[in-house]
Amino acid sequence: MVFTQGLWERLLLLPPGTSIIVELPIWIYLLLSIKTFSYWAPARNYVILYIIFSLFISIANGENLIEWIKYIRYFLYFYLIYASLWNTEISRSQWYKVFKLVLLLIIAQGLGSSIDLFFFNQRIEGHVGIMSSLGGTKASTFPLFIISMTLLSLYFLNQLNRKTLILMAIIITSSALVGYGSGKRAIYFIIPVFIVLISILSFYKLQGYYLFYRRIFGFILISLLILPVYFLGITNSNGLNYNLKGGESNSEIIEAALNYAEKYENTTTSYVATSGRSGTSLQILDKSMSSFERFVLGFGIDSYKDESSRYDLGIRYGIVGFTRDLLAGGWLLMILTVVITSLVILKNKSLRHPFTNSLRVIIFAIFIYTHFFYSADFTVHLKINFLLLLLMVLINSPVNQENLHYFIYNYFLPNKYI
Repeated sequence: MVFTQGLWERLLLLPPGTSIIVELPIWIYLLLSIKTFSYWAPARNYVILYIIFSLFISIANGENLIEWIKYIRYFLYFYLIYASLWNTEISRSQWYKVFKLVLLLIIAQGLGSSIDLFFFNQRIEGHVGIMSSLGGTKASTFPLFIISMTLLSLYFLNQLNRKTLILMAIIITSSALVGYGSGKRAIYFIIPVFIVLISILSFYKLQGYYLFYRRIFGFILISLLILPVYFLGITNSNGLNYNLKGGESNSEIIEAALNYAEKYENTTTSYVATSGRSGTSLQILDKSMSSFERFVLGFGIDSYKDESSRYDLGIRYGIVGFTRDLLAGGWLLMILTVVITSLVILKNKSLRHPFTNSLRVIIFAIFIYTHFFYSADFTVHLKINFLLLLLMVLINSPVNQENLHYFIYNYFLPNKYI
């Protein structure tokens, strides 16, 4: 339901963001898994502190209980599902079924975007594949996450047959269609950065492996062949193409896109309110340190979405993950959110292997970029976090160590570490 929410909203003519579609199955799952919560899981004590402190600041700021629950619920869902799976032994056949379902749902997002693009001839920011009808930044973070995981796997897999290559190409294409179909501009900047980061990290881990050199050479060659598609995407993206008149060279297209992005990041509205992410983050950092009370308690759990509160703070748009927490509950709430997510990603009680170590590094880098520079996607819904918790349970939980050993030994380089 997390990955088909938008489809049901459109088919059943429900308002965008009808959360009961996702939350009802979650409540059922959590009730059925309640016995698993008595066992230890990474960051458990921090989560308890997060709940207590967020409730305290909600009361101190005069917020009602419903607003507090609405604020923390998706982050809490994420952790509770993760904690329950951390302590649940999942069989190898079940893992295979999970992988197949995830791949099917990823491909379905591309199909949903293709229908919007080629059948209805429309690009709607709110339509993120079939995941969402409300849209927003997940149309960038979802492709970034999926393409990064796919590329890392491409470098580390010990065998690449035609079927695997075709499947990877479909996954990457589906993810790219989600970003392009939603008209998101960030994908043209951040995905190339992560491609370079993943390639450098993989080179460090796999230097000396002939298969890696063949693959990175093949990937570079394919990238050069599809580079015209990248420039076509930029020239067809509103904002990035505003300063283009036609006939520019590729370097001029990139330069114009970078100039637009720089201006957008620091832009302000006509009534001198920040609307770019960089300007807004700096403004909120300054306001959060204006007094001890604001430093500790923030401005109220509802302040980040209340128009009058934002007007008083001099911000219009551009609130990202950490600034959302600063506004809602101050510095401690923000730090607790970062610590909990970091422990979920990095706390390993299972095997250590170059692939899983690299996976943690890249996922953590995606979290840092997203949470501090782009959006609150790691805390306000489960589109990214559901994939995150499945991966972290598999590679970090001791309960699933035997299955991880099997997957690593049979599918990934280098086996000498097992």
